[in-house]
Amino acid sequence: MALNATRRRFLLGLSASVGVGSMGSLSWAAAAGDRRFVLVLLRGGLDGLAAVPPVGDPDYAAVRGKLALSADDVLPLDGMFGLHPALAPLADWYAEGALLPVHAVGLTYRGRSHFDAQDALENGTESPSGADSGWLNRALATLPRTEPATAIGTALPLVLRGDAPAASVDPTRTTRAPDDFLGTVMDLYERDPVLSAALASALDAQDQVMASGSSSDRRRRRDRGSRFQAGMKAAGTLMGAADGPRVLVVDSTGWDTHARQGTVEGTLARQLKGLADGLVALRTGLGSTWNDTTVLCISEFGRTVKPNGTGGTDHGTGGLALLAGGRVRGGRVVADWPGLKEADRYDGRDLMPTVASRAVFKAALHGGLGVSDDALDRLVFPGTRSMKRPAGWFHG
Repeated sequence: MALNATRRRFLLGLSASVGVGSMGSLSWAAAAGDRRFVLVLLRGGLDGLAAVPPVGDPDYAAVRGKLALSADDVLPLDGMFGLHPALAPLADWYAEGALLPVHAVGLTYRGRSHFDAQDALENGTESPSGADSGWLNRALATLPRTEPATAIGTALPLVLRGDAPAASVDPTRTTRAPDDFLGTVMDLYERDPVLSAALASALDAQDQVMASGSSSDRRRRRDRGSRFQAGMKAAGTLMGAADGPRVLVVDSTGWDTHARQGTVEGTLARQLKGLADGLVALRTGLGSTWNDTTVLCISEFGRTVKPNGTGGTDHGTGGLALLAGGRVRGGRVVADWPGLKEADRYDGRDLMPTVASRAVFKAALHGGLGVSDDALDRLVFPGTRSMKRPAGWFHG
């Protein structure tokens, strides 16, 4: 199918401004009606206890130790939870009811492998090998559509693979290592305290050198964030056009914070700021179409409750989802909070999941795209009729 002029201009602009790791991959498809749906996959494992910290939990400060944020550090959401200061641009969304954090979210699959957990997250089943198709593709197959889904990146993400037409385009043609490369190395070293400590020490030394004189490295990080922000705004402008796509998928890497995670500043704070700036840019690009848009940000798992010995956190279980957009009934935190005492944690180390990821997907697809409950239970997530879709998260 030939690209229309609006989409062709967008692709040409994106190929010039967006690099691998800054924007990751984009995917889109057309769906029925005026509703828009944006899925942001936060690959690597977002620390939800830092992004939306439970500062009102009596055990939080002690168990988080040097990674704890205080009530003075965060933007208050309610008496229990706060918003990381790097996400400050989203505080107004919360106040206007356009942001709905969902805490203690987790997969039925409880492994801690990035690859397996991401496969389970994207195929929408109980296991990494449960399906060869993705839940978003299956959802699109239940709706009228006018054109195939398209991914910009090196490969079509699993969440969009399936019977619904889809294709991928790589406009970047770069060999630069992905942003989460060091996180992958830390994964390999995680079980060896000597090697992990040595690597963390080397990274700290590198940071000191960069801070003292390597302006080009600092500029490169700023430029990467700017490209992400520009790409998100361009994507929003495209989606806001009458002939634009209705569904967008964004890969965001670099969330594997094994070392030097930081609190109000540091690696995670930079990631969160980039996410917030990108989402704000997306909304700007969408214009009035924002009122018909749903955005879902989710990661394959969370992080450990306690920090590790290298100033970071390891792979956990319970995590955080962020729902945003004009269709969302936000302004509150959804949480069946399990608590942070050791006896309340999963395996004694992780936040216990109390909200199923697939339940979040059901709510997002129903409220965001109008997928029926029958289609969700039978076709998109077969065998999950007993897993009820959460109600009240979206405007009718």
